Amino acid sequence: MENVNSDENLNAMLESLKIQFEDKVKLMTNSLNQSGNIKRDIKEVIIQGLSDVKQLFDQQKKVFYNAIKTQSNVKSYATVTSQSAHQHLPHHNNAHNKAKQKNVIVIKQMAEQKLNPEQLKKKIKQRINPISMKIGIQDVRPISGDGLLIECPNQKECETLKDHINKEFKTLSASVPIKKFPRVIITDIEEDIESDSLIRTIEEQNPKINEILRNKNNSITYKFFIKSRTANRKHVVLEVSPAIYEVLVNEQKVNIGWLRCNVRKFVSVTRCFKCLGFNHTAKNEERCLKRQFCSLCSGEHKHNECQSQANHKTCINCVKFNERLRNPRLKVNTNHGALDPNCPCLQYQLNLIESKTDYGG
Repeated sequence: MENVNSDENLNAMLESLKIQFEDKVKLMTNSLNQSGNIKRDIKEVIIQGLSDVKQLFDQQKKVFYNAIKTQSNVKSYATVTSQSAHQHLPHHNNAHNKAKQKNVIVIKQMAEQKLNPEQLKKKIKQRINPISMKIGIQDVRPISGDGLLIECPNQKECETLKDHINKEFKTLSASVPIKKFPRVIITDIEEDIESDSLIRTIEEQNPKINEILRNKNNSITYKFFIKSRTANRKHVVLEVSPAIYEVLVNEQKVNIGWLRCNVRKFVSVTRCFKCLGFNHTAKNEERCLKRQFCSLCSGEHKHNECQSQANHKTCINCVKFNERLRNPRLKVNTNHGALDPNCPCLQYQLNLIESKTDYGG
């Protein structure tokens, strides 16, 4: 199964670079057309133009590398949004660091007549005493559907609180969300190796992983592959249990056949390349805004039809985020394209995925 979203993302970035390249060529042509002495000026214009193009490619090199390697930096949204609009967005952190894990329970109302979140919170506090239960409450916040999300210091205290709420309230349902296993990407393996053979090879050639897999609670699941720039090679994305994840990202290498391949953490988010929103594709008519937005200037047109200057960029997702804010001090920088890997809205989505991933510990 091929990573369609990653391919679309990379294609969009390549198309963006193509447009910027064409702008440079047009600028060179216009300069020559306006020249009074074309023989004298042509050399200078071409040299300057080629220099600009080289600089453009150098600037995009890291973006393309990250897109192919599918590396993602994850920062807390509070950190990103607190930065001034004039500051540079943060550099990537070490991709092998664990995200801060939150232990939460979700409370939903089953009655037809639902209380608002504040009323629900008050009702629970009247009958649930965290002091006598010897548990800590780190946060209580509303969620969609007039529910609540309660954060505790650890998983054990979440379970205790969940059991008490379910026992005390017949019209409430408290549950601990099931987190997904983390994903890793193994780079540049042999192109002809099949998924079943790959997993078997990893198990047989790596003693630590072999030992962990003796416990039936641990597993390795093949998800998809990504084409490599190296001939006859590919990258594969695997979903692994926390114990195996710990081994892989700590060693950063894995034995596969005659190769010792690099392993990295993998976090990605689904993108819609029509409205540019997250967690859906253009085929999802319920979630897609059904309006085409430009990934460069946020106008209502395709990015390859954009007439804006290459250095004038606006992110439609950050614009919409700022419009929804009640506190203007939390506004984020919008002066970047929607496909920018450092976009604050993208970072928030990646952080959200991290919070729903079980890294163990």
